[in-house]
Amino acid sequence: MMLDDFIVLIPKEDLERINQQIDKLMEQENKKQSSIDWLVEQLKKQGFLYDLDIEQAKAMHKEEVINAVVWFDDTDRRPHEIEIEVKKYYNETFKEDK
Repeated sequence: MMLDDFIVLIPKEDLERINQQIDKLMEQENKKQSSIDWLVEQLKKQGFLYDLDIEQAKAMHKEEVINAVVWFDDTDRRPHEIEIEVKKYYNETFKEDK
């Protein structure tokens, strides 16, 4: 007998609790802030922006761009190879020397 041949019965109360936990995790995942949202939030809280806030928002934006390209790339390249190319593009496009 293989493991696939077993059926697991979960009590309704436990299943509801598990589903609630899954929903909570999904909600947390969906609440990620964009760099712009984060920067606006800092401005609202403080009434002004520190240079550090602006640098943090720029770093977040760069990471967002890189992650988006790596996520949606449909070639056979490895994620690390794509990331290197995207960082180069980003630095050239946005004149970042880091």
